[in-house]
Amino acid sequence: MIRIKRKESKDYLTMMGEAFNKIPLYSKEWTNFNPSDPGVTLLEVITAFNSLQSNQLGRVADDVKESLLKLMGFTPREGRCGRVLLAADNVDHDFYLPNDQKFKIGDISFETNRRSIVHANSVTSIFSIASGNVIDCGPLIDRHSTITVRIFGDKPAVGDELYIFLEKEPIMDTELIFYFGFDDRFHRTPGGDKHENVFASVNWQYYTKDGFVDLKKKDMTRAFLNGGELRLQIPAVEGAVYEKEGRSGYVLKAVLEKADYDVPPRFFSVHGFLFEVWQKETRSICHTFRGQDEISIYCDLLEEDYVNIFVKEKKRGSYRHYTDSRTRVTDKGRFFDQEREAFGLYKYVFNKEKYGFGPCSDVDSIKIVAYNEELMRQRMLGAVIGYDDQVLELPVKNVVPESFTLIAKRLVDGEEIYDFVRPDRNKQGELYYTLDERDGNICIRDAGDYIGAELFICSCAVTMGDEGNVRPGNTFTPIGYETDVRFYNPYIGEGGRLRENLEELTARFTEDLNTPYTAVKRSDYEDIVRMIPDLCIHKVRAIADSSKNEVRIVVKPYADEERSFLSDIYIKKIMDYLGERRVLTTQIKVVQPTYLPIEVTGTIYVRRHYENCMAEIEKVISSHLDYINSDKNFGDILKFEALFNEIEELDCVDHIYELSIKPENANGYMSGLDIVPAENALCCTGRVSIELNMF
Repeated sequence: MIRIKRKESKDYLTMMGEAFNKIPLYSKEWTNFNPSDPGVTLLEVITAFNSLQSNQLGRVADDVKESLLKLMGFTPREGRCGRVLLAADNVDHDFYLPNDQKFKIGDISFETNRRSIVHANSVTSIFSIASGNVIDCGPLIDRHSTITVRIFGDKPAVGDELYIFLEKEPIMDTELIFYFGFDDRFHRTPGGDKHENVFASVNWQYYTKDGFVDLKKKDMTRAFLNGGELRLQIPAVEGAVYEKEGRSGYVLKAVLEKADYDVPPRFFSVHGFLFEVWQKETRSICHTFRGQDEISIYCDLLEEDYVNIFVKEKKRGSYRHYTDSRTRVTDKGRFFDQEREAFGLYKYVFNKEKYGFGPCSDVDSIKIVAYNEELMRQRMLGAVIGYDDQVLELPVKNVVPESFTLIAKRLVDGEEIYDFVRPDRNKQGELYYTLDERDGNICIRDAGDYIGAELFICSCAVTMGDEGNVRPGNTFTPIGYETDVRFYNPYIGEGGRLRENLEELTARFTEDLNTPYTAVKRSDYEDIVRMIPDLCIHKVRAIADSSKNEVRIVVKPYADEERSFLSDIYIKKIMDYLGERRVLTTQIKVVQPTYLPIEVTGTIYVRRHYENCMAEIEKVISSHLDYINSDKNFGDILKFEALFNEIEELDCVDHIYELSIKPENANGYMSGLDIVPAENALCCTGRVSIELNMF
């Protein structure tokens, strides 16, 4: 039903035409097809009913489809803001960016989600000591370098160290964010458990006056297994200058505690002292404060001068609306005093003695709501009528769910009170509503005690979804002030998406249905092996042996060496992963790959005046015999005729006088002129002996 298609998508006239054409097949006596004929009238009625019924059966309401998908465990993925890590140039002193600081790239808006530090610091040097050898990793901090560096050499070992020297002492008790750009030429399968790493582990340390101390970390590189963020918490301890290998400065050090890498870590860049921004545009925002007489707040939206302030005067009570004292016409009332201190920086004063009203001491006694001009004019949504599933349309689409709040205004005992209501809060007496952030509407599921209340948008931000996943190298312009500091993103933005619609949800469900989770067919085994997290799987083939009720899995991993083999870690992980997904009675065996060099001999006549004939012929032979780097798989037959024709089609070749191929070891055998490799063998180029003659 989820993917239902109308089998009868024909209109009434088409169906009537087909019916008239079939009448002679069933009755020779019926010859009057005019509308006056009673039989035609009956046929029209039946056809019309059939058409209506067909159309109705073809319609399945969207909410029914979503309910069916929910029964299968599939609900729409919520939208997410794209996240970008920013670096800064020309910074001469540390400074803070406030929460909700805006940046622009063209018409795309980004904002900070918290107070962020912009560091006047830089990485001056990176090197490692691997097996006693010093490896210069300097190209990693050179923005113009494209060199890939093996940070621990070809064979990382326990105890190897990576040193990052900093120009200045980091601010104590702060978090530093680095990003390691990774050379993922071996296509490691993502999705590994961040708490489990069978290949490696790293301990990060910082040099202080008390020596090296361990750091709290959030390591998205997973001990240099892949690229990603590294967040290090600098302790509240004074740092000290450290000297090593002729370098001097403040030092962060990584020490390998486990080093069973399948592929030695390769990186092409390291950027430090980053901070994060999110792709969204705040149209209105609500700041909450503890009850006090004075509040200072930094918020760009305050500059648009559309501000509403609400105050809770009694604990666990509702809010009252306060107005600017400059507009008052009486001495007593719910007023606040306002003072502008700088761009976006305002101070609000509540004087209970002077005006007779003020906030209580609750942690959320004061709410300051700021709007832009557009949303201020459209913030009123309407009244709560009280019928089931009342829908109110929002003036915006693609809302950031976590940013959204409503204000409910009620009249109680002749006095206006205000409550702040978030979506999906289903409690007795409360206003329970759901938010459709993509289409921009709310659906009131239960009005509770709020029948007759007027609803207003409180806080609201919108996003552009995957448009926030911007390419690296953009300049981000801060809004609200001019500065010589240049903000840019050294890496791509990620994570941005809009809320799934029904079509996308259905497609994801269909994809999941087609994804094998239990190995039954040969292709299931191969697909599942390719999905194993953390592994670099190059080639895989499953061979079923019904006589033993056994499936043999041949796997070749990516590695620096073309003729690679499976490590014990790979074998165990493949066996464990397949063991949970195999049919109970089926035995599984993981088989090492083998390699079959092919000897080629022959005599070829080439045309005169062609240069590099031998190089062209050898290139064709090498390409044709290369099962390692091509799409050919284990056990694929090597066709002699295909190789013969490919050589003969070269412009420089006149004709082939003699050509033969044969296996150089026992991992294959001849079948006529062709070679049949063993089930776990890949062909490769062996000895080539070609004699060229001029024609």
